[in-house]
Amino acid sequence: WAKVWDTSDNEGVGAQEIVLMHQPLVTVNNLLLRPVTVLFQTKDRVNTYLTDTVAKNDTSQWRATVLSTDSLSVVYSMQREPRPDWTGLYLGEELNAYFNPAAPNTNLTYEIDNVIGEKTYYYPQFSNATNDEAYPYIDIGLTGEQNICYWNALYSCSVAPGAVKEDYGFYELKTTSRPGYRKRGTSGWPVGTSYYWTYESIKDYVQTGSGALSLSVTWPSGDIAAGDFVGDGTSLPSILIEPLRGPHPRRIPGAITDDRPLPRGR
Repeated sequence: WAKVWDTSDNEGVGAQEIVLMHQPLVTVNNLLLRPVTVLFQTKDRVNTYLTDTVAKNDTSQWRATVLSTDSLSVVYSMQREPRPDWTGLYLGEELNAYFNPAAPNTNLTYEIDNVIGEKTYYYPQFSNATNDEAYPYIDIGLTGEQNICYWNALYSCSVAPGAVKEDYGFYELKTTSRPGYRKRGTSGWPVGTSYYWTYESIKDYVQTGSGALSLSVTWPSGDIAAGDFVGDGTSLPSILIEPLRGPHPRRIPGAITDDRPLPRGR
């Protein structure tokens, strides 16, 4: 039995069996500041049509080839940065998600951002204009505190003097979120006060879409970090093929998910 793959959506001729295919133009806008691996799969997410990578804060387009009887499922996984040590572990939390299957008879656009379902994630970036090194923390002083650079009695990184927007992965934004830092002492261990930002002080400075949160190391009196935020909660300058769509309020826990494919007629 011969098969004709008619990728133009027209009827095939001269064959005993016709297999009709759709060829939608699929656009993926990656708003995150990390690359993502994208899988284009069958509607049951069992078989994969194509696997590719979209660079950070970038857009890619593919001409998909999908059976006319199938729907297109898009699954993505953010590529996490390895810890700067020998552990083989990664910084931050995983960001993996999928979009509901969509009919392939029209062009499709997908946005990958810092909201998955009802969870919002932020991407802290530390800058240090002081003369002292700092160790970055997540939820400092709380149950579940993450001493980012510490592992097995050793420190493998720090926010050095002159550092600009050093990043350490994504973390879920919660009403208890408390990113912070401590000073590196001459012995190599953290010393003195634990400085931190509260959820209320950072929530309006998490960038829409990318989740970026720029934090400046200072050494104020008290324990509330006083460093200026770099930028505000607006999105990064657009370099995307498709403009941003869907609801983009300040990202807070419980925000309506916009992780849905957006049909685009051509």
